Amino acid sequence: MDTECSWVAVSSVSVLVLAMIHVLTWTVSDQRIRRRIAYALPLLAATAIFGFSGSMSPYMRLACSSLVLLYTFKGAVLLLMPIASIKSMSRLGLAVWSFAWPGMASEPFASEPSLTTEDHKRFSGGMTRGILGVVGFLVVSANAHHLPPTYAGWLGLIAILTTVHLGFSDALTELVRSLGWKVAPLFDYPWKSSSLSDFWSKRWNRPFVEMNKLFFLPWLTRKMGIRGAMLSVFLISGLLHEFAISFPAGSGYGLPLLYFALQGIFVLLERRMQVKGQAWVALIVLAPLPLLFHSAFRQSVILPFVYWANNVVHSIGIEKGFTWLILFMGIAQFSVLAASAQVPTRLRWKEELPRLSSLNHKLMWTYGSFIVFTIVSWGILTLVLADDILKGTRAGTAVSTLIFLFWGLRLLTDKFYFKNDDWPKAPVMQMGHTMLNCLFTFIFAGYGSVLCWHLYRFATRSD
Repeated sequence: MDTECSWVAVSSVSVLVLAMIHVLTWTVSDQRIRRRIAYALPLLAATAIFGFSGSMSPYMRLACSSLVLLYTFKGAVLLLMPIASIKSMSRLGLAVWSFAWPGMASEPFASEPSLTTEDHKRFSGGMTRGILGVVGFLVVSANAHHLPPTYAGWLGLIAILTTVHLGFSDALTELVRSLGWKVAPLFDYPWKSSSLSDFWSKRWNRPFVEMNKLFFLPWLTRKMGIRGAMLSVFLISGLLHEFAISFPAGSGYGLPLLYFALQGIFVLLERRMQVKGQAWVALIVLAPLPLLFHSAFRQSVILPFVYWANNVVHSIGIEKGFTWLILFMGIAQFSVLAASAQVPTRLRWKEELPRLSSLNHKLMWTYGSFIVFTIVSWGILTLVLADDILKGTRAGTAVSTLIFLFWGLRLLTDKFYFKNDDWPKAPVMQMGHTMLNCLFTFIFAGYGSVLCWHLYRFATRSD
């Protein structure tokens, strides 16, 4: 399967294209010419991709229709900006926005990164959903040949959307925020949408929203008014999704466009009829979803990926995969100690603890020492009892359950008990907190996966 080669090759080409546009940005000073080039670039890129599509695999077409267009639109955004505005941007911020951040809005990166204070709830939630999505995809893939193709395609697609759109996108958002750039979330808890307008304009796929605002909405509003512009933007989104979904599949053209046309009509009806509510949003967004992710896309793109993952999982073997996972979980708990060793210095215990009474001072050191001892014990037990954990013996299951609960409660404590103002404000501490949550989530999800695997084996065991 050429999935990896396709994405690596297209990623390299996309970065090269954007680098060339950067050079063009600094050499063309006339703003009218820059604007014309900016609007021509995406059309030229789409035309070129269509021209070479005959020799491309579905995954190569998918990579081109997503990555190449993304970086081309980013280059177009640069050309729409005056050179003076680009020169005033932070060089590091410009590089991060250009090559690492999927969003189109460049304003958060215009200055040097500034100190921010994040509560890390978005990061921990995003990492949890992302890891659950990966685990779900692996479970679907491992059982793909026992599932009807329709179910395997839909379940694989749901797992991918959970992993990327609802999971790791939140982790990326908070990671960039921790670095000091106040970016808006790429996907802002879409299940909390109170209306279709809220869903499509604020909470779902903000890069698309930002792109529409930059390239299409101002001109369309002047020509058609707000209602006509809104409907036209939905149609443009439909055309872009045709390029991202129907084009890789090689068929199904017209269905994504119809989906977004319906969404635009319902948004206008919603405003007229004053209909709102999460149930309304879920009904209108999800019910016609087969039009967007039509059967041709699922059969040509999603199912082959699921079956490829099935072959990989079975070639490695579930037991071998869990053997490596258990090893990594043991090592990960020792890695936590690298952060624990820095706590007395980073949190200034020498200055802070003497303010306590002698008993409380000693209790802090005692509690800290026993926590370190507990984590060391979890790591040692994991490595020593690796075979028991793998086989699901009583000792292995007991240890896995205890460690799973320990780290789960640690994550819940971080989410609901620690306050934003409690955490030190230094950027290094912010990043440290973010990375620790990532490590905690991995350990928690790892032991949870092992326990779920044993439950599955027990439930499917023939007597």
